[in-house]
Amino acid sequence: MTSVIAWLAVDSRQPTGLYFASDSRRSFANGEFHDDCVKLYAPEGSEDIFAFSGDVEFAQGFLSSTCSAIEADQVPYGLKTSPHGRAEWIEKNLRSKLLATHGRLQHTTTILYGTRYGWGPQAVFYLTSYRINASSAEVSVCELSTEVNRSSVIELSGSGVPHVRRAVYATTAVAGDFSRAFFAGFCDSVLSGNDVHSGGAIQVVSIGCKSTSRHIGVVLPQGAYYRGQKCESRDAPIGFRTDWRNIKFERVLSNGELIRGAQRHGWRPLNKETNDSFQDG
Repeated sequence: MTSVIAWLAVDSRQPTGLYFASDSRRSFANGEFHDDCVKLYAPEGSEDIFAFSGDVEFAQGFLSSTCSAIEADQVPYGLKTSPHGRAEWIEKNLRSKLLATHGRLQHTTTILYGTRYGWGPQAVFYLTSYRINASSAEVSVCELSTEVNRSSVIELSGSGVPHVRRAVYATTAVAGDFSRAFFAGFCDSVLSGNDVHSGGAIQVVSIGCKSTSRHIGVVLPQGAYYRGQKCESRDAPIGFRTDWRNIKFERVLSNGELIRGAQRHGWRPLNKETNDSFQDG
């Protein structure tokens, strides 16, 4: 289930950041759903980010333990200094987790792993996909190319892929190949309700070329959300380091006001129903 997008931001000189965004919906076999599912992870102090689509229980358990190990500096020294070594360590742990659970997944699951090597002008971003087949528990690993000379969508995942692809195509046709267009198209797709298995608040994580991984708060017409959870007050910050974006990817405060000096994006998302389609609570 789920809608997930991964894109690389590139300016006139270099790649500047890798972003993941997802919805917050968890669907059940009886047709019920809850819009409170954490699907993106950013270990504190690291250059690593994760996203998943598919089996919630398995993926959340695996990613929570993986992030805890990264934060505790438990990645073997011979592997942690290389993005390929870190990806290899994650794959090994993933296969061990599957063996421990006897490969019993309810849904085919994809885990995306993003990382950065180098800093500033020398920064290189890497993206690896781990796909686990629910029926066979077979793991397919693919390193996705990030060798692009302009901002680009690198990967889409989940049941909402056809809807996200169409929405992003529409927004990039209006605004060009920029982060704001990718994000606005993604929001448009999720909040429209076109995919019944995608919904709820939007979640975002990123790694910058000069910064560690972080969660980004999202201000929707219905309020401010952080990791899919609504703030009790639109003016309540969640940690002093939290950055906030609206559905046009403008830099805002948690109350939705544009930050002083932030660039304003002068166009509107295409879906006129976006403001009304989100069912909060």
